[in-house]
Amino acid sequence: MATITRYPFLRHLRSEPSRHLLHFSRGKLAHSGRGLALWFSPLSSTLAEIPCDDREQSFLVHGRSQDYQDVIVQGVITWRAAEPERVAQRVDFSLDPRSGQWREKPLDHIADVLVNFTQHLAVAWLAEHDVRAVLDQGAGELRARLRAGLAANEELAAMGLAVAMVAVTKV
Repeated sequence: MATITRYPFLRHLRSEPSRHLLHFSRGKLAHSGRGLALWFSPLSSTLAEIPCDDREQSFLVHGRSQDYQDVIVQGVITWRAAEPERVAQRVDFSLDPRSGQWREKPLDHIADVLVNFTQHLAVAWLAEHDVRAVLDQGAGELRARLRAGLAANEELAAMGLAVAMVAVTKV
């Protein structure tokens, strides 16, 4: 998170190198970049800080195979903000100018989006195969299907998110 030092009429913000900072002053973008340090007026500024490092999100999907058998898929998605400014337009990453903490929980919102897309892809794949085929093909084919589906997802691209890796640990 950003470190904000308070002075009587100004604040000084120092951001980490793995975080992209957006500074809006009087409604216009004044600064944008990674690892910035800047002075700002808390009365006329809005700040947003987007993490650009790789993040992991675990998922657990309950689905049914073609022959109506319950199947559970467990795995991890590694993602990052490929276009931080676009991500900030879709998800609220605004900072509190006093503490430097996010006002909302933006990473939870992104996690929900990723897990929902993953669930839809996994449930669709499970519904196409019977339980024997699911167990025989194992995690390899499902992993490839999830990776391809998430990489081709237009909504994730529109949000500015990129999926770096999908790992299916258990079927």
